[in-house]
Amino acid sequence: MIRRAAALLFGLILALCAAELGLRAADLSCRWLVDLVPLNTADPTLHQPSPDPERLYALRPGARADLGPVDDPQGARRVVSINSLGFRGPERDRHKRPGQRRILALGGSNTYGAAVADHRTWPAQLEAELRARGQDVEVWNLGVSGYETRQKVALARQALREWSPDLLILQLHNLGPRYLVPGDDPCSRVEADPSLLGEWLPGLPDRGSLRALFDASALAQVAWMVPERRRRAAQPDAPMDLGAVEERGRQALASLLRDL
Repeated sequence: MIRRAAALLFGLILALCAAELGLRAADLSCRWLVDLVPLNTADPTLHQPSPDPERLYALRPGARADLGPVDDPQGARRVVSINSLGFRGPERDRHKRPGQRRILALGGSNTYGAAVADHRTWPAQLEAELRARGQDVEVWNLGVSGYETRQKVALARQALREWSPDLLILQLHNLGPRYLVPGDDPCSRVEADPSLLGEWLPGLPDRGSLRALFDASALAQVAWMVPERRRRAAQPDAPMDLGAVEERGRQALASLLRDL
């Protein structure tokens, strides 16, 4: 019995080793991860991957697109212009004029203006209204479609360093995992920031022995992804348990507020 048990154990170890080597050679976990990563497909010609490990993607500086007619009685078209600083709207000077005030609006698609032309976004309308009242003010539209709280906070920190705002307005509606844009490599992103897996694979612990096994073993990664792939195939729009993801966003925002 002991010899048989030892033989079974040895065979099992060999089978697991063979499976691990085979999965590593096939790079299956990476190929499956591509199917599980949420993508921002809105206005794809206007977005690009970002080197910032928090933001992950950004608007493409200097891009412009005519995205067709909108529901407007005057037959307006949805023209989207990205300035050289990488956000929507007209060109802006990094340096304020004496006496000028600068308001920066940060948010997701509602701030970016996913369904309207440049002049119809709410930051553009706010600027027009304030100027009509005689105020020397700029309202910059730093909205990016799909941005979650951590991404907005990362952009806000850049704005505070580089553009000297007098006021930040943050739209905090978006909750959930951070997206990638089509063409980005999720496996390279995970190598730079393993915490992303916790956003894309619900239930995966941030730390501990189970997480260490997952990070070290292709077999463990594939085994964890199997039920998630089945769940999404059965219920592609099913809600995810994103409490930990949202908590990290709240912590990032609280950190920003402490620094202001």
